[in-house]
Amino acid sequence: MRNIVIEKSNFLPMEEREIEIVERKGIGHPDTICELISESASQALSLYYLKRFKKVLHHNLDKELLISGKSQTKFGEGKIIEKIKGKYSVC
Repeated sequence: MRNIVIEKSNFLPMEEREIEIVERKGIGHPDTICELISESASQALSLYYLKRFKKVLHHNLDKELLISGKSQTKFGEGKIIEKIKGKYSVC
């Protein structure tokens, strides 16, 4: 059996703080690329479900893997030697 402890936080609620610090991930960030892959796959699967079953069945596409590619870079230029690969699994 796990011991679960619940305690009141002594931090100010976000709306009462003077500043809020957030992380922004750009379009080339690996997390963003994986999310775009999953979203695209989910849309395609939903369209298939609509066509085949006349409704969207429950599905989760949340296990992504981004395999890095290879590049050769120099100041002001570069070339891609091997493209990145994205994979996902259907749960």
